[in-house]
Amino acid sequence: MKVKLSDELYYLGPYQWKGDPIGGRIKAKPTDFIVIELDKGTPITQIDYEKTTSGLFLVGQVWKKKVDHSKMVKTIAKTFKVTENDISTGGIKDAFAETSQLFSVYQPRRVPSDPFQPHMNIEFSNFRYARERIFPGSMDGNYFDITIRECKSIDIENINNFGKWVEKGVINYYGYQRFGSSRPITAQMGRLLIQGDYEEAINVYLGSEATDESENGRKLWRDTKDPKNLLSNWLNVPQIEKGILNHLINRTRDFKGAVGKFPPFLLRIFRSAFISAMTNDYLSIRGFSDTLLKGERKINDNIEIALPSKQWNRPLNEVWGKVFQNFSINIEKELRHINHTSRYLKSYVKNWQIKETDEEQIFRVSFKLGTGCYATTVLRELMQSLPNSFF
Repeated sequence: MKVKLSDELYYLGPYQWKGDPIGGRIKAKPTDFIVIELDKGTPITQIDYEKTTSGLFLVGQVWKKKVDHSKMVKTIAKTFKVTENDISTGGIKDAFAETSQLFSVYQPRRVPSDPFQPHMNIEFSNFRYARERIFPGSMDGNYFDITIRECKSIDIENINNFGKWVEKGVINYYGYQRFGSSRPITAQMGRLLIQGDYEEAINVYLGSEATDESENGRKLWRDTKDPKNLLSNWLNVPQIEKGILNHLINRTRDFKGAVGKFPPFLLRIFRSAFISAMTNDYLSIRGFSDTLLKGERKINDNIEIALPSKQWNRPLNEVWGKVFQNFSINIEKELRHINHTSRYLKSYVKNWQIKETDEEQIFRVSFKLGTGCYATTVLRELMQSLPNSFF
């Protein structure tokens, strides 16, 4: 039996758009979802960067298609002969997409020819040196060019009205992919790791129900908890799962050690996803009101919301109180390692442009979003399709 996906699993509130939804699905092909980072408001693919030679960090551009962040980082490390900890980016892009973004490498021990294509779906280019690394928040956002297929209705007037409406802002939820898309377990993993329940974290990661072909292997773990048997019978076992299973074969019940087989960036994603889940719940309860609550402040045409952290000894306002109650939060145990962060209430779309297509039931659009904003959150309002239509 496969898991049934719903917006509640991603802690998303009701739709705001009251116009006619167009339905449909995205990411039928990687080229249906194009993402390009913005530098000072301009797509990086349109910028002629100066070939600077001073600084400890090599900065470059990476183009990839249908490649996840983990594989991209491993390829950068191998190409430039550094460790994965020497690599930084402005953010994690969608795996099933065509994306272009900047990366930085601390003191590379090898610099290949420019451009360099180590893999048919990855290319590095535009190398230069800088005194500072690329980091989350260092870019201005992303440009999106997205094709929506199998639309039930394409009324241009309705879609133009949506474009005008969405430029006024929508609730800035974390998108589906933040929580694991077809297997939304990242928030649960984060909470278990924060609590130190490593055995249950491994059980969730290996055994949670999936909507893809990995479900047969995951069911075998749920039924047997036998790492050797699973490794022998799981066809096309994913790389991370293989590392965990080999560790448990060699060191029985060393679940803390098995957690160490996760890439560092994935552990960070798990922990931050736990806070993201609470944030989505907060946003869905709070709504779009401009009335400031304790822990919020007005910044231009937006509202910045302080997120739970180790500085808190109680919920900052009654909405956070409801969220903490919904999640049964133990502040002393579950927030003691969480650093202070914040999130804007509203996500503003810029440069909404409808693009022509000759095919029926297919709609194409491009737009820009700020850092940390999700295109799927915007398109969710327009499409109002089931979650599995977004990955």
